[in-house]
This record gives sequence, C-alpha cells and structure tokens, in this order.
Amino acid sequence: MSIKLMSEVFNVQGISHAQKLLLLALADAANDEGVCWPSIHRLASKAMVEERSVTRMLAELELRGFVVRELRSGRSTMYTVIPPTGGSPRIIKEPQEKPKGTVKRPDGVDEQIWQDFLVHRNRIKAPVTYTAMQGFIREAAKAGVTLEDALRISVERGWRGFRADWAHESKVDAKTEHYLRLTGRTNKNEVIDV
Repeated sequence: MSIKLMSEVFNVQGISHAQKLLLLALADAANDEGVCWPSIHRLASKAMVEERSVTRMLAELELRGFVVRELRSGRSTMYTVIPPTGGSPRIIKEPQEKPKGTVKRPDGVDEQIWQDFLVHRNRIKAPVTYTAMQGFIREAAKAGVTLEDALRISVERGWRGFRADWAHESKVDAKTEHYLRLTGRTNKNEVIDV
C-alpha cells in the first residue's frame, strides 16, 4: 500500500466517484512505484461495483492516462497507477519496442477510434493481427462503409469482428444513436449505410 500514491489519487479531478474509488483500490494495492496486480474480483469488492464495471472503468482510466495495464500471458494483469501532476493526466509515451504481430493505425482511421478499437480488442482478448485487419478491410468494402466506420461499429456493438451482412441486417441501435448525439451527426447513414 502506497499512502503517498493514495493521497495523490484523492486530489484527482474530472473522474466519477466510482472511477476514483477504483483508482484508490489500485493505489491501495500498489507499491510506492504504483505497480500492483490485484484481481478484478478484488477491485470490484473494494470499489463496490460489479466486475464488468471494473473492466469498463479500467479501460477509461487507461485511455485518460491514469493507469497502464500490462497483460501477462498465464499470469495476472499488472497495473501501474499514474496520478496526474498539476490536475491533468500525464501523456504516456508508447513503448519503443512493439511486440510482434501488432498492427499500426491504418491511414484514414481517426486516432480516438483506433485507440478505442485497441482497448476493445484487448478487453475481449482478441489480438489485432494483420489477418484480422484484412478481414475488417474486406468486409467494410463489401458493406460500403469506411474502415473507420467498421471499427467504430465493431466497438459500439461489442463485436469481435465485422461482417457486411451483420451491418446490413441490423438497424442502428441505441449506442449508435448515442454516438450520433455526442458527435453532432444527424444522419444515421453517416455511421452505417442501411
């Protein structure tokens, strides 16, 4: 337990109460360098939320730069808590050496969509491989949508992949409606050509 880290987490602004409790639970389990490896079950218990909520909030905290997750094959996930200094999250640089099999962000795909897609694929334990991306590209072309739209739809609907026939058979759901409102888009066909 790092008292120093916990006191820094108390000063974090701009996150929900549940996210702060989760960040405190991580800090409670962390050493002075911010490193810990608690189970999702333990974090859910300490933060008083469901395990699914812990997974979602960890992804959000990771995107905002408060937490770095390192998935370790055959072992528990290692977390590093990085409280902000000066009231805003630190920018975390990508590691210089990328693991084999990683795919760079394709041209024409927004950085935020790509990061959301990577978090989603990581959460469902589906690596982003060259072959997987070729499948997305092929199916997006069949559906008549951009690769960015195919990735966005896949993330919004929690899909492991993307198939043209799935996109044409389903209607724009509540999550897509929410996305349209957030981005100011009004035309559902901007997201998916139904």
